[in-house]
Amino acid sequence: MTSPIAKAASAIPELDTLIINAGMGMRDPVCVTSTVDLATYLDINVLGPHRAIRAFLPCPPGSLAQQALPGSIGLAGCYGTSKAALNMLLVQFHNELQAEEPRFTVVPIHPGWVATDMGSQPQLLAMAPGATGGMPPATSAKGILKVVDELTPEKSATFFKFDGEKMPW
Repeated sequence: MTSPIAKAASAIPELDTLIINAGMGMRDPVCVTSTVDLATYLDINVLGPHRAIRAFLPCPPGSLAQQALPGSIGLAGCYGTSKAALNMLLVQFHNELQAEEPRFTVVPIHPGWVATDMGSQPQLLAMAPGATGGMPPATSAKGILKVVDELTPEKSATFFKFDGEKMPW
């Protein structure tokens, strides 16, 4: 069965501008919202635009070259999108928990490039010339524990690297 989006896209042979107005929402605090309801938000507000873009501007595999951002190993696309959503989720938890009881400190911490199954994938190593597959997990864990040990409520909602540096996102 063809989706309405795919049907609309097939009816338009050429397109130079695509405007997507995707959004649904109420004042649903993340602290009390079910995972099912959060999944609905993500489906409509993130996956809905993804479906529309893919339908109107199909990108066959290999048609776009993935380029690494300066200082990155090229992890973008779905991984980067999911991590940005996670970071914002944590900011929302911070906002809600601080409004209720400012005794919580909520921070995302980037573990760095760690020699895990994910960090040692050949395609990732190929994107970072000279890369060896990351640091030992114990090194990352030690850094994360140091960051956690130095947290104060004032640092809540700050994105840190495993080495304590602030991480922009």
